[in-house]
Amino acid sequence: MTSIYRPQTALLLFALLLTLCLVPRALADEPAEPATVYGLALTIGIRADNVRMSAGSPAGLKAGPTVDLAFYVDAPLDLVNTLRIHVPLFRPIFLGVAYRMLQFEPHVALLFRTTTSSWDQPPEYRREEVIGGPVFGLALHYGPGYASTYRRDTRDPSFFAIGPIFGGYLAHDRTVIDAALASSIGFMAAVTPLFGNLPNGKVGLAVGVHGEFAGHSRRW
Repeated sequence: MTSIYRPQTALLLFALLLTLCLVPRALADEPAEPATVYGLALTIGIRADNVRMSAGSPAGLKAGPTVDLAFYVDAPLDLVNTLRIHVPLFRPIFLGVAYRMLQFEPHVALLFRTTTSSWDQPPEYRREEVIGGPVFGLALHYGPGYASTYRRDTRDPSFFAIGPIFGGYLAHDRTVIDAALASSIGFMAAVTPLFGNLPNGKVGLAVGVHGEFAGHSRRW
């Protein structure tokens, strides 16, 4: 009886040891679940606009610089896809206080991620990703047109305009394993048709590009 069961016992022990060795390795190879990210983004760019007044350009010029500080949230959909909600902060507040006008352009972006380097690459253990995707938003405007002066007593009448934002976003994201925050650098291009009681009586159009420098909480 003893000689019959010894081979079976040895086989069971071998299977148990093999399982104990392979399961921890398999679990360690599974990618970590990404966390929801909260960040601030500084954007600097230029925009051509045949409707709205630009606070950084002289009267009559259909273009001007754009500067903003925005808050955003990245909600992970899975390991690759992320939904970003981007809310401008500085520009709406500054234009409202200084010029009594509204220019508010929140947007959402569906971002796709590709990892270019991971934690196991010395000398600095980090994770780097290229992210990008389409952007959709809404532009709201209340104020004078591009031909208006800045002075409140002589500037042109204000009008309301609204329009969808269509664009694209591309960035490089970097997380260092021992750092509390991560960072990214990227750019966005967008086109915005504008509708409303416009001075030219036609549909307006704005085309802009900007660079972005962002700091955010860790995703991994």
